Amino acid sequence: MSYFDKSKLRIVPQLEHNYDIIVNDFDSFDYNYIDRLGKFKIDTLFEKWRGLYEFSLRADKRQKNVFLNSTVKSRKKNYGHYILEVNNKIIWDGIVLATKANLFKRFNHTYIGRKYFSKTLSLFKKYKEVITVSMARFPPNRIIPTHKGNRELIRVHYGIKIPEGDISFKVKNEEKKWENGKCFAFNDFYEHGGWNNTQQDRIILIVDLDRKMILNGV
Repeated sequence: MSYFDKSKLRIVPQLEHNYDIIVNDFDSFDYNYIDRLGKFKIDTLFEKWRGLYEFSLRADKRQKNVFLNSTVKSRKKNYGHYILEVNNKIIWDGIVLATKANLFKRFNHTYIGRKYFSKTLSLFKKYKEVITVSMARFPPNRIIPTHKGNRELIRVHYGIKIPEGDISFKVKNEEKKWENGKCFAFNDFYEHGGWNNTQQDRIILIVDLDRKMILNGV
């Protein structure tokens, strides 16, 4: 199977039953925010993210026609806010809201998570398998080429604002469309990509789960 059976994930009903809370938090968010903590933080999480995404997009030989004579790079807009570009055109950006990717493995909220998404993050309190919660924007008329991620993760996509039209996601050769208030999940190491041929941003939550904990029946 290309996608993971979401009925085996405890977090899924928690998310799908609380769409109003999550979308209300998003509606309070301003992309033009000023991160007052970013200037004081050493963003080691970004270095891990940059290495993973830049390498995975460049390394797939089957994508050579996509990236022939192209420049693939990622950059940091603010602490926890990362942008992926091809030929200086943003194809994806994400904002980390909370993560265990730190020295003490505590589920720490970022500045943006605390300021704008506190009610959303309260939904994750009792789920030890959750490693990172991010919000991801997929701009209009963009393609995210096929790539692979981290084999240790089960990744959940949860629809917040999904435009109508030609927009979809593909794991291996199986396509799914995002839906508002609904989840799907997959092994991040499987080949995946997507496209947004609409005139609007697609907004989702990305929830990374510890794959070993899931397989051990957490």
